[in-house]
Amino acid sequence: MHMLVPVFSLTPAKVIMIYDKRQYRQSRLEYFEKAMKRRLPRLTCDYININLHHVGDIQALMESISAEENGDNIYINLTGASELMSAAGFYVGRLKNMTAVYLNRKDRSIIRVEDLSILAKAAELTLDEYLECLGARQLNNSHMMPKKEMHKSILRMADFTFSHLNEWHALQLYVAVNTSTHGNDLYIPNVCVYKDRRYNVEPLIREFVYNRFLSKNHDGSYRFTSPQAKSYMGIFGIWLELYVYLNLSRHYKDVHFGVVIDWMKQDGRETVDNEIDVVVMRHSEPVLISCKMRKPDPDDVYEIKSLAYTLGGPIGKGVIATTFPVRSTYDNPHDIGVRMEMMNVGLIEVSDFKEKDPEKVLKEAILPDPFRGHWSMQ
Repeated sequence: MHMLVPVFSLTPAKVIMIYDKRQYRQSRLEYFEKAMKRRLPRLTCDYININLHHVGDIQALMESISAEENGDNIYINLTGASELMSAAGFYVGRLKNMTAVYLNRKDRSIIRVEDLSILAKAAELTLDEYLECLGARQLNNSHMMPKKEMHKSILRMADFTFSHLNEWHALQLYVAVNTSTHGNDLYIPNVCVYKDRRYNVEPLIREFVYNRFLSKNHDGSYRFTSPQAKSYMGIFGIWLELYVYLNLSRHYKDVHFGVVIDWMKQDGRETVDNEIDVVVMRHSEPVLISCKMRKPDPDDVYEIKSLAYTLGGPIGKGVIATTFPVRSTYDNPHDIGVRMEMMNVGLIEVSDFKEKDPEKVLKEAILPDPFRGHWSMQ
């Protein structure tokens, strides 16, 4: 990300990537090149291996590049560079009229180091561009995407299931078991069983009919109104995923639902372990959201933390969205809310979207209030 954003913001004709093969393989840089050329197809790229711990070698290389490429038209991207690279780059830049720049992530701008002036507004990376830098790619969504005309009905239906979780458990279990043998038409009893308890699901059925996921046949059976309706009624947790996805889509352009990431064997992980409920690209960085229509457990926290680190490194952001009131557990130092704070995993409760706009909901989830000290040893 540190490399791509300045390139996309300044749109140069050529990029020279200086690297140390002890830290980076050239194949890794080739992923960057592929991502850059996706947006800038005429871009040319060169790779130069150097000992990044030897300031003299760095300085000599920078002077050589300046002589060959005409220093007045060269930008030196110092974003994320080592201390020696930054020092040598800035020194040679001033000496040879090269322009040292860095990405100001907070203000979303490219800054000229010499006078701290703004050179350009920072470009925004897409999820596909970000993944390409890692040697990964996004496979087809694991769920059917909701049609635009269904959005309001989905949000209403999601709200209703959140307040009828046990009834939805019972109805979803019945639907999942019986749809495989009954096709699109299905007789649904008013009472269904979940964990040996009987639940009245008639209010849920009426709500599904009202929101046009089901229609009632003359013989009293029900018919799914669309392939999406059939799919969604067979998956228990889908309503929270849809609810989070649709709400965040009101503000963010690059939001993805049911994402499956193929690491193309780079980390030896199975693709099945890399499904993410919702991914939002916020300021060129992915925010990974795991949706739980129950109380999250420690395994949920570790899983999203691991995926966030794999995708975003130390600044990777993982969030759990849940129907459970996690904030009510903060007073218990052994409960899940404190564990999430300790692991720096963000939190979204479904009620947040009713109280705040989507931008604020996500911002507060990944940039929480100053540390509250819930798990400090006192």
